[in-house]
Amino acid sequence: MGVLLPTIKRQADLYEAWTLAADDKDRQLTTVEMSVYRMKAFEVELVKPIRVCLHDLERAFTGDTIDGVVATVESWVVRRMFLRLTTSDLGSVVADITRIHNDAPDAELVDRVAKPCPD
Repeated sequence: MGVLLPTIKRQADLYEAWTLAADDKDRQLTTVEMSVYRMKAFEVELVKPIRVCLHDLERAFTGDTIDGVVATVESWVVRRMFLRLTTSDLGSVVADITRIHNDAPDAELVDRVAKPCPD
């Protein structure tokens, strides 16, 4: 419990910072902040767990990797929405992405997330 609460606090602070930045109309947004802005406009919370996992201090992903994964997942979600495909299983898909690629090294993560999973 001693490690869990500071981790949750750090994640909450990160998300609050992204949300406040996304609401600032005069700010030049980062990829993650722009993703928060777009997903808020679409009223979709699916990308949130991936954003948080990518900022895990133990993993220490580079900015390019974080931006690449966020852009890839966001693109996938938006395409599904535009095509009016079912969204009932999207939460489990996001959980699978996080679980399946949990051990991926920084240099491979974007390519692995972008690669379609076999059925």
